Amino acid sequence: MDTVQFKVFVPEEKIENILSLAVRLNTQKQVKVKELASFIGLLINAFHAILEAPLHYRTLEHNKLEGLADTDDYNRPVVLSTQSVAEVIWWTDNVRAKNGKWVRPSPINIWVQTDASTLGWGAFCIDKDEHTGGRWSDIESDCHINYLELLKLQYSLL
Repeated sequence: MDTVQFKVFVPEEKIENILSLAVRLNTQKQVKVKELASFIGLLINAFHAILEAPLHYRTLEHNKLEGLADTDDYNRPVVLSTQSVAEVIWWTDNVRAKNGKWVRPSPINIWVQTDASTLGWGAFCIDKDEHTGGRWSDIESDCHINYLELLKLQYSLL
């Protein structure tokens, strides 16, 4: 923890551990479940210091559980999925660049309320007393509501 910047950081030694395990995972066709579990443990430890960390470990965790399947043999080999390989690559590319998370988040400087349905979307900016919205196209209205909720967020910010 850096009390001057008021941020939490992953120490350099742990960054090196993450990077060396990531290289090992990416260069082998099969890895032992215990190596994968060790890597996941390092990533979970980084949650406090890297904002996006929780978004980039779940398929690795899924691979670990597949490797264990009906046994608790951590020496069992497992093949990483393409999504897991992509997560490992994300860590090698970003562990240093994204290192450092504010202890207190920045104050909210704009407040927007939004809503979406299968018919359309709307957004209201409380601070500026402005609103926007619209109807979905025929193609958009056939999409899952979770997708539409994300799409309305994108449209609201434009």
